[in-house]
Amino acid sequence: LSSVGGTDSVTAWNWKFGDGTVPSVIQNPTHYYSAWGDYFVLLTVTTNSGCTADTTLGPVRIHPKPTVDFSDQLANCLEDTTFFSDLSSVQNNPIDFLSAWNWNFADGTSSPVQDTAHVFNAHGFYSVELAVTTNHGCQDTAVIPVEIYPLPEVKFTVDTNFGCQPFRAWFTDLTEIPNPYLLTRWEWNFGDDLDTISTQNPENTYWNEELGDFETGVYSVYLRVTSANGCISDTTYVDYMTEYPKPDALFSVDPMRTEILLPKFRITDLASPNVVDWLYEWGDGATAAIANPTHEYADTGRYEITQYVTTEFGCKDTAKVTVIVDPEFRFYIPSAFTPDADGVNEEFYGSGIGIVDYQMQIYTRWGQMIFESNDYDFHWDGTFMGQQVQKGVYVYYFRILDVKGEPHIYRGHVTLFR
Repeated sequence: LSSVGGTDSVTAWNWKFGDGTVPSVIQNPTHYYSAWGDYFVLLTVTTNSGCTADTTLGPVRIHPKPTVDFSDQLANCLEDTTFFSDLSSVQNNPIDFLSAWNWNFADGTSSPVQDTAHVFNAHGFYSVELAVTTNHGCQDTAVIPVEIYPLPEVKFTVDTNFGCQPFRAWFTDLTEIPNPYLLTRWEWNFGDDLDTISTQNPENTYWNEELGDFETGVYSVYLRVTSANGCISDTTYVDYMTEYPKPDALFSVDPMRTEILLPKFRITDLASPNVVDWLYEWGDGATAAIANPTHEYADTGRYEITQYVTTEFGCKDTAKVTVIVDPEFRFYIPSAFTPDADGVNEEFYGSGIGIVDYQMQIYTRWGQMIFESNDYDFHWDGTFMGQQVQKGVYVYYFRILDVKGEPHIYRGHVTLFR
């Protein structure tokens, strides 16, 4: 803005900016100060006639630039709130102070609040920028990366989600998380009031002993998964598992044991009331499909009767009872015999069926034992010590054990004729 009178003109300029830098010799210079503070500027001008003059301006005030900073190493889980704390500063306070903030979260959103919070809607890295302005309009910015971890995408499956008690199910975790992130913890609750299971692919047995015959148990399954970065997701499959009650097979048989002459058995069903189908295997190849059947066996022996019962949901149970069909027991003792060598009725013995042990003794009327046999095929031929005995009445005594293990004793008289 310098001037000179007359016809002279200013032809040279020399600027000294007060900060020790090299002077400028152009008429209207621009100068950058490297430090804030007050500076006095000296301008010397020279005319075409060599006349000089100078003036000092000042102070020229350079306000400090703010130093921008905010919390670094920021990371958080998706859908969680991330908090941002301004750590910026400016020198020369209170003349200079921070007056405006602008956060750019690199997802199309921003905030003018000094300390703020933000929820990111996708995982990944975000270059978050903070711009700070002082009361004199001085600005600075800083960019710090923020990592948002992905959440586990929780899902699972089961080999079967319904069954009859005791109902065992194997669960398979299908939870996903993008690479290179990892899953580290699983917490299962199967809805049956048992403890939480912490294995990735567990099994669980549903067996509610208080479940009524006509009730069903319905359970929701909950899975909570945690990543290596501590991010947690969970899900609940509502009414996912169904437990059907187990039937109780039971029956009685009348009789439990009988002879082959009357080999008929009658079953009385005693199974639980939720049974809708019955099947009996009689142990001889025959079957019956009604609740209270009867059956006759064609031969003697021990037979295991098996009852199979089924509910409307296909739940099954079995029960077994063993029955016995004995051979018929009969024993006949003649009242006389004739050992006279005519080949007819020569020996005395007892005969019958269903005999497992046999003992016969013959006595005189005075109590002398003259014959004994422990063999069913060894009979009395009317002799004693190799000699024919006299005709007359003799006393017999039989001890018999039948096929059922029951003893029989027979006493009586036999007449010997010659």
